[in-house]
Amino acid sequence: MTAAMPVAPISAAPRPPAAASTHSAPSNATPAPPKDVRQEIQKEIANLETGDHLVMAKAAASIVMLATLPDAVPSLEAAIPHLVPLLQDISLSVHVQRNACAALTSIMTADPSLYLAAAKTPMLGEGLVQCLKGDGESPFDEGLQLNAAAGISVLAQSVEGLLVLQEADAENAIISSLCSASDANVKEEIVDALCALSSHPDIRNSLFLKGAVEQLAKVIQGASAEICVRGLLGLGMLCGSSSEAQVQLASVEGTVDTLMALMKSSDHDIKSISRDLFRVLMQNQEVKPILEHQLRNSTLQ
Repeated sequence: MTAAMPVAPISAAPRPPAAASTHSAPSNATPAPPKDVRQEIQKEIANLETGDHLVMAKAAASIVMLATLPDAVPSLEAAIPHLVPLLQDISLSVHVQRNACAALTSIMTADPSLYLAAAKTPMLGEGLVQCLKGDGESPFDEGLQLNAAAGISVLAQSVEGLLVLQEADAENAIISSLCSASDANVKEEIVDALCALSSHPDIRNSLFLKGAVEQLAKVIQGASAEICVRGLLGLGMLCGSSSEAQVQLASVEGTVDTLMALMKSSDHDIKSISRDLFRVLMQNQEVKPILEHQLRNSTLQ
């Protein structure tokens, strides 16, 4: 899963995702680690409470970097309850919310104990989902969407976080966001989040019923290699043992032509996964006639 790194402040956040932004340009020099990491974290936690958006954004960005230090782990848990409320406060600068997402992602990946502490913090799932969906009034901020999707991907990796996301209706949020996303980097991170959810067998049928298979089938059509391989992985998980999902995948317009083209890809992963997926579809007696019909139509065109 992607790691938290600093990015440009105002334009949409580029790869890698889960990035932090400030209003000042990042320095090319790598800052020396603080001598007292605990004291530095406490200082940044205090800065999160100042109400000054620039100070708060910089504080969250600093926590992103501090979370990469081994000595920081014992002190990072204290930052979680100060960061989570920022995700749902629409009065804040988008830079604060971007960086709060990135800081929480960085903390969750720093140590399993911190992941569990974050998963137990009320409103984390709801906050990440709100950052992904937006408030319904303001234009989408692609950097915020990207960072929220990265946070969801990390939170979804274990059952404790999965339960939090289910309570926040993250499944519908991710699928609808995938449908509407136009930025390739954001779309790639959302597909990552959907794959993280799909890795849990217990919710695959729920994802299928909410339209995940159809959306992923559309995503892989003409997508970049990075998005395509992720979309194929998601489809493999959702359709591997579900006859209903296989029927739906085969019924999406363009599926056969897409898989036929991907099986000839120069990318080894894309070629291998698409072949496996096509083989699974052909072994389904209910799906086989659909594929054969589409193949005949494709040949005649």
